[in-house]
Amino acid sequence: MKIKFSNIILFTILIVVLLVYIAACFIVYPRFIDKIENSYIDIAQASTRTIVQAIKSQFTMTDEEIETLLSIEYKDLPANKTNVRFEKIVRSIADDNPDIRYGYIMFVVPEKNIKYHVEKNEEGYYQTQAGKPLDTIWLLNVNLDNTRYDTMSSDIIIDKEYLNDKNRYSYLRDYDIELYDNEQSGTNISDDEYGKQYISGLTPLYTTGGKFAGMIGIDIFLDNYFNYIKQIKIFFQFIFTFMTLFLVGLLCTIFFSLYNRNNTKKTKDTSTLIDTITGVYNISALTKFENENIKPIRNASIPITVIKISLINLTELTERYGQDKVNIFLASIGAAIKNHIRMPQDFPLYYNEDEFVVIFTHLSPGAVEKITYRILDNIKAANKKMKISDVDISFGMASMYTNEKISLSNLIENTKTIANL
Repeated sequence: MKIKFSNIILFTILIVVLLVYIAACFIVYPRFIDKIENSYIDIAQASTRTIVQAIKSQFTMTDEEIETLLSIEYKDLPANKTNVRFEKIVRSIADDNPDIRYGYIMFVVPEKNIKYHVEKNEEGYYQTQAGKPLDTIWLLNVNLDNTRYDTMSSDIIIDKEYLNDKNRYSYLRDYDIELYDNEQSGTNISDDEYGKQYISGLTPLYTTGGKFAGMIGIDIFLDNYFNYIKQIKIFFQFIFTFMTLFLVGLLCTIFFSLYNRNNTKKTKDTSTLIDTITGVYNISALTKFENENIKPIRNASIPITVIKISLINLTELTERYGQDKVNIFLASIGAAIKNHIRMPQDFPLYYNEDEFVVIFTHLSPGAVEKITYRILDNIKAANKKMKISDVDISFGMASMYTNEKISLSNLIENTKTIANL
């Protein structure tokens, strides 16, 4: 009996589907889960960075408030006006981000002011050896885990022991020290004392006078993430166990269809406003920033200060080190600028080939000058790391008030050189 050619084709298709099914069970499934896990972590870290910057953009603090916060005990912190103001901001943002458990400001106290050390029976809690100085204070602290206490709805403290003054002190972990010392933003994944994983996001905070006030931080716990991954695993185990070969083939068809559709879906392109080398805005974004951020406040008397950082001998550096190394150097300048300003109030701009500009609002020229020197220190550190020691840099500054009706372009052009480095 002859077998129809069409049946051979069908049989071959079924064999291929079966092989795909087996491959999916033993190869695709684990890789797919790993990809989901890694993608979710990336998204969570990006969200953490965005949230901590949002808190920073809404919160300000004076030098006097720092002194007051250093002088009070933990039990008095929840009712402190500065902490209450900070808590309202954190909670308003946490309404849309229920995984946020803690918001805080870390501040390293001088050695002479260290009050506590790790005791022998506390080594497990602090995850370090006895005798370790607790030199970092939670200058401000918001606990959104209401199983401990709820300061917003009432004065009831469910866990009063948690407000023991020593619990306000800790120490910087290795991954926090570099961020703190360099006043840089970053994220890290850690385990708390109960073994639960969370993502910490940190960014430097400066007082209204330009003084470094420590690091604003938030902790986002990953409980929901693990539940999400567990549900995905159960779902796919059920699919791979009970689905028929036909459903497996259909699933593959749907999957690849959705995959291709998602890959071809276009989103609004905002990358045209960002310089691809430096990571800051390019000149085409200046008009947009002025229209959206400056024009609405033209009738107010708000200070605007512009700094211009000029690379005097960029052409010589390019000839000597090559374009690739110079591009890395330019990217480090962009990163140094972004790590020391308050976005979106402040506006970093790659003005032209050898000039960077930063537009500051709501800050005095003196405060801006201090921030500028911190930026320049970071640039010098990058020079040293890249073994570029012959960079000629100058920076200039110009200021106005918004009601002076001077365009940003004119203000930039009127910057006067303050120093050559």
